[in-house]
Amino acid sequence: MSDDGGDAMEVDNDTFSPPRRFQFTRQIPGGGLRVRQGPSRKTRQIASLEWPSHGNTGVLVTGLIHGAEVWAKLDASVYSSLRSTYQFQAFKPEEEGYVLVSNDKQTFLSPEPME
Repeated sequence: MSDDGGDAMEVDNDTFSPPRRFQFTRQIPGGGLRVRQGPSRKTRQIASLEWPSHGNTGVLVTGLIHGAEVWAKLDASVYSSLRSTYQFQAFKPEEEGYVLVSNDKQTFLSPEPME
């Protein structure tokens, strides 16, 4: 799994309407990127973004939280594709479902170019 380390400190937010598609920046390890209940590594893991399920299609994101780390809020439409992923636990997709986009060492997801 990729996302070891500290917390995000909220300092700036971006929201996207409609949601923007983000892609993996490189092949992610077998366990994928952890999907967390909130935008912090201290919150509970509720699913994973995995290469076989999301590597070619990417994921829809409704916003970013910028701080020491950058976290993306997954669009509620992603919920059904997470149900079969590693360590899936039911959650409230309108309120929960965050994934680490980048930290000071790596970038895991990046937005597709806008048309």
